[in-house]
Amino acid sequence: MIGTATRLGSALASLAMVSTLCACGAGPVRPEDELYRDASLAFEAENYNSSIEDYKKMLEEYPFSDKAETAGFNIAYAYYVTEQYPQAIEAFSDFERLYPVSPLLPFVSYTIGMCYLGQAKSDDRDPSASEAALRQFERLSQQFPKSIYADLARYRAQEARENLALHELVVGDFYREKERDEAAAARYRFVLKTYPTTEAAARATQRLNEITANPSPPPKAPEDPKGS
Repeated sequence: MIGTATRLGSALASLAMVSTLCACGAGPVRPEDELYRDASLAFEAENYNSSIEDYKKMLEEYPFSDKAETAGFNIAYAYYVTEQYPQAIEAFSDFERLYPVSPLLPFVSYTIGMCYLGQAKSDDRDPSASEAALRQFERLSQQFPKSIYADLARYRAQEARENLALHELVVGDFYREKERDEAAAARYRFVLKTYPTTEAAARATQRLNEITANPSPPPKAPEDPKGS
């Protein structure tokens, strides 16, 4: 009985020693107010990478802090203004999940759309960024129809549509250059049907008229290898 107690005491003492050594190796934990102050000063000075680091440390050490909401938002916004769009989208999405009744949600939703739009190019071979932006802005308009960001979202949604319409126009022009009139016309008609309010729609109409007025020559029949 005494031996068992002795062994148990030794084990506990060893565990305490290991814990102490680990704590010493990790260094002292900085106070919450200090981390938040340094992060906020860096954020205000537009030293965004430093602010992200300190805000993250604060959230790791003090996840239930009453400053956690502000820290999470500032991390996401710092990623956004430094054009680290994938990280910003992830951070803003986490904010939406963690703070579902925050008054900042309309702005957060709008900025997620802007992150997608920031990654989009009108003639990009991969239109997924513009598609994601359009979905995000339409979602915002439905969720927060009375918000000022709903009006901004409708404007930005039109920008995303322009990108997508121009993408289809570029693909149609590629087929036109290859003298594949049917494939080109299908792309131009898609623009007219799906994005009729875009500037690209007028250009698609013009190109369809050009195909009608000046069609590509029909493909030549293959020559008989045996001759006539």
